[in-house]
Amino acid sequence: MVEPCLESLYDILFHMKLAFLRHGRSADRHSWTRPDADRPLTQDGILRCKLLLLSYRRCIEGDQILTSPFVRCRQTAELAADGWNLPVREIPQFAPGVANPQQRTAILVELGARAPIIVGHEPDLSQWIQHLSGMRCDLRKGGLALLEGDPCAGGMMVHGLFAPRHVLALGDDSPQAKD
Repeated sequence: MVEPCLESLYDILFHMKLAFLRHGRSADRHSWTRPDADRPLTQDGILRCKLLLLSYRRCIEGDQILTSPFVRCRQTAELAADGWNLPVREIPQFAPGVANPQQRTAILVELGARAPIIVGHEPDLSQWIQHLSGMRCDLRKGGLALLEGDPCAGGMMVHGLFAPRHVLALGDDSPQAKD
């Protein structure tokens, strides 16, 4: 039996593929009168999420779904779980503004995550992506970013950044897809 070299051991212990998925369209925050954590996806948000997730399934190889406990993220995560047949786990620190990117990354390492799909909020997701890759971005509702590499500051590369309207437009010529 050949012992693994340090580089292979390092890859086994630290290499990750991350999929950052922003929740779908939700009820208007200005007219919502209950706690923000309870704000759900709209019917249009659910439909768009389903359409987007059908397309995203082709490019994501996730092993679990980690989500903010907020209702709109949980709903998005459950829609994704149906498509990928993956378990969903709520992470309280993924709620907006609760933890910084370093703390969130440490949670992934502690969990032994290899290829999680992370459902969350802006600006938290874009700040986390920038921390890991050095790239600035803004994920639209239903948007997706794919990263791969070492889960440390600047250790990951962005392999894909998907704007929902472009993804939907690829599969549909209707005016609604171009929103």
